[in-house]
Amino acid sequence: MCRRFDRKEKLLYTVGLYFFLGACAFLNPPVFTEKQLSGVVTDLDPSSIIRDYKEIAGETVLIGGTIGEIRNTRERGFMEVNLYPLNNDMRPEKSMSPSGLVLLRFDGPINRFALTSGQRVTAIGKVMAMRRPVPDGDHLLRLVVIDVGDPNHLHTWPTREQQTGGMPGLNSNPGLMPSPGMGGH
Repeated sequence: MCRRFDRKEKLLYTVGLYFFLGACAFLNPPVFTEKQLSGVVTDLDPSSIIRDYKEIAGETVLIGGTIGEIRNTRERGFMEVNLYPLNNDMRPEKSMSPSGLVLLRFDGPINRFALTSGQRVTAIGKVMAMRRPVPDGDHLLRLVVIDVGDPNHLHTWPTREQQTGGMPGLNSNPGLMPSPGMGGH
């Protein structure tokens, strides 16, 4: 038996559907907005950043990976990131092999205690030159620098421990400390 919805039921159904879709968007917000991604190279193979950094220097790219070492100077923060391919949600795919190591540069210090080594991050930044070699054990490590000018261009993915106490997928940047150049983040 098929029954017709009356006007009130249709309205309730429609409102309920919009509420449900809105709740889904709230619980799993997009990593970056269309405006933030405007003019950003989003389909770059992570290994090409290392291999072709001279050709793409000055380009703004979308990258993702896992946090390595974090270092701070008075005015800047530096985060080593092991590059991984991104999935459709812009989340680094740790099931794939890492493609190399880059250095993210920030206009302010990074709170090392708010982030964990191995935590996934996705960032938008401008590819800069290769940084001079830095000691790494028995050899010198040369890193491509990616300047993340806006603190809102770093998305930190919650760790498994953080997910048990909060909501997965929330875009938060707990590791960036406010500085005069970064605004009141």
